[in-house]
Amino acid sequence: MMKLGNNFAFNKLKNESINIEFNYECATTQGVCFKTGILLGITFLTSLFMLAIILKTGSFSLFLYLIVGIVATVLQIIININPLKAKSLAIPYAISEGLVISCLCGLVELAFPGNGLVISGLALLITLSIFLAAVFLYSKRIITVGFRFRSFLLIAGLGVIVFSVFFSLLAVALFFINGMNLYSVFYFSGLGVVVSLFMCLLASMYVIYSLSVADNLISLGVEKTMEWYAAYAITLNVIYLYIEILRLLIILFGRRNNN
Repeated sequence: MMKLGNNFAFNKLKNESINIEFNYECATTQGVCFKTGILLGITFLTSLFMLAIILKTGSFSLFLYLIVGIVATVLQIIININPLKAKSLAIPYAISEGLVISCLCGLVELAFPGNGLVISGLALLITLSIFLAAVFLYSKRIITVGFRFRSFLLIAGLGVIVFSVFFSLLAVALFFINGMNLYSVFYFSGLGVVVSLFMCLLASMYVIYSLSVADNLISLGVEKTMEWYAAYAITLNVIYLYIEILRLLIILFGRRNNN
């Protein structure tokens, strides 16, 4: 009976493997930072360009907002399923998110004429401040991502999903029963402010978690192309943070105008 080790094909592979040179370049912190800067920059420039068009033409298409939102979601799903796709899809994702943000800012301007851009700009400054603070605190190991940190994010994330589903179903039911806008009643109440503050805190924690994901990938010595996935993860959570902060500011400005 022939042993596997004496198989001709295996012997040939073993002999030839000695002469193979592996050009394997590992992911680096500098590479992740550079690619994250590219994605965030593309997102910002895209949103700025599209917002300028919206403000100049004075028109806004809700259909466009829905389309780019769907595109961004589909790209997220593809990248999350296959992280290697981030190399080719991270930039299109950043562009789609830039379009989503510009549409959101356009809606805010329509809701708060003259103040919409102020709200959007303030949300951007707060987001950048929190992001830079998160990078500093994590890099100095003042904040570490351990089991309890990850467990809290998992439980809180699932709780938010369950709450959002039931709240949306209740809002739709009440709207058809008596025409009540539950979203407006809830979010412009004191409880709505507390929930929005919690969502901002949760989004900030996800930013820190994405930094730990990038750090872990680098520590594992993954291939350099995975830098795009790490950069995508950070960009995704920074955008999520911006949207939550924008929502909080909208609630605060809305409460001020109603008083």
